[in-house]
Amino acid sequence: METPGPDRLDIAGHLFMDRQGRSVILRGVNLGGDCKVPWPDGGTHHPADFSDHRDVSFVGRPFPIDEADEHLGRIRHWGFNCLRLLTTWEAVEHAGPGEYDIDYLDYYAEICRLAGEHGLYLFVDFHQDVWSRMTGGDGAPGWIFELLGMDFRQFGRADAAHVMQYQYDYSNPRANQPQYPSMSWAHNYRYPANGIMWTLFFGGRDFAPDTRIDGRNAQDYLQGHYLAAQREIGKRISHMDHVLGFGTLNEPGRGWIGRGVSQRITSDNLPAEPAIPGPAWSPLDALYCVSGHSVELPMMDFKWQKLAIAPVGLWTANPDNQTIFVDGARDPFRGLAWDLDKSGRPVVIDEDWFRSAGGH
Repeated sequence: METPGPDRLDIAGHLFMDRQGRSVILRGVNLGGDCKVPWPDGGTHHPADFSDHRDVSFVGRPFPIDEADEHLGRIRHWGFNCLRLLTTWEAVEHAGPGEYDIDYLDYYAEICRLAGEHGLYLFVDFHQDVWSRMTGGDGAPGWIFELLGMDFRQFGRADAAHVMQYQYDYSNPRANQPQYPSMSWAHNYRYPANGIMWTLFFGGRDFAPDTRIDGRNAQDYLQGHYLAAQREIGKRISHMDHVLGFGTLNEPGRGWIGRGVSQRITSDNLPAEPAIPGPAWSPLDALYCVSGHSVELPMMDFKWQKLAIAPVGLWTANPDNQTIFVDGARDPFRGLAWDLDKSGRPVVIDEDWFRSAGGH
């Protein structure tokens, strides 16, 4: 017997209410972590250089359609009544700007419909972690880097990002390896590639006014495509009463907005961004590094003597002097926040470049 879909909910103060005026408690589960990577061979346990990024498919994440009733029925039987259903920008628009994966959109909409048949409310999580798979997480499609003149295949060699597929020894049977410690992916919010992308995404108009893609400022272009990808999902499921809404952006980064150009976080000198274990980058360090130069950085870790995160040594980033920019391209902040002097050394043009804009 087919299970009827759950009632449409209304909001009364701090409560969710059904059509009979009863308050509803949502007991949710995340579905699921594997939605962040393509099907079937996109997991981090497969070596990759992401060169197939335009041709991947996310159909089958979180599970094939013919297995959906089994999984959704089990979730409902366990007492859950709500799903946080993951998807990503890359899943929708991986093939290129405005080229939406219709097969995936139809698949996602069908998963949503079937969830309702099993009495499950649904919250769409447009997910990301440290920007993209190419920068150590998931989220944005790879062609964005190409439009900005960035070669993500060089991110590992240039230390622009801490990416498992570049760090891991896949011939080693050990799951935990010292060059890629558990949970070290989160450090990428402080690494150069994330610094560039999040600063452009949230502050491109102010901090890189001349960086344009197809005639639009990078901020407007990136946000426009991101929201348009969400809209494609929304058009297919907005009529479903059990769909509660959208998570607009999971755990976004701030890039270098609010940072001094030469400011390294080596203590609690920036309350909004405390010191963490790992290399302590300044925006200047990061931009100089990925422009093709080695950089010596303080390495941070917990010191018991101080009961605090503090410098414990030095680390040389990009020892091969590898640039991440293709011929004819360079970082969008050079000549604005920083530049090279006549001897080829990095110099700050405006220490407050990322701290203020338009008098604010």
